[in-house]
Amino acid sequence: MSGSTVPRPLSTSHNLHGAQPRIALLRGLQKVKEDLKLSSRPEAMSKDKLEGLVKRMEVTLSEMEQLKHHCGRQSEELSQLVVELRRENQELTEKYNQLALDMKEAKEIIEQLQDTKYAFDAKERQAQKLSRQL
Repeated sequence: MSGSTVPRPLSTSHNLHGAQPRIALLRGLQKVKEDLKLSSRPEAMSKDKLEGLVKRMEVTLSEMEQLKHHCGRQSEELSQLVVELRRENQELTEKYNQLALDMKEAKEIIEQLQDTKYAFDAKERQAQKLSRQL
């Protein structure tokens, strides 16, 4: 195959984050599809073209495996984060419920203190009134 280059992996371990591996995989699949369209009869393809196509397919399969592995790791990480967030949510719910109980108790104590203060003020006024009468 004159002027052809050996296909190289389109994605490497350092660019497995984000959309890069998916884009590279899609480009590889598109190239294989284009090559197959150009030669609808494999027997009409030259040996070099067939070898190039096979190599591109191998690279694409390798990239698919890398992407599958990467997605599996991300899925595990996300699962761990979900578990952690659920635990934190449960803790926060418990803390909120305890704070709500504490707040209710504090309001009841304030109401009791206000009632006591009002009663004390009333007794003090009554005592002052009796003191004036004497």
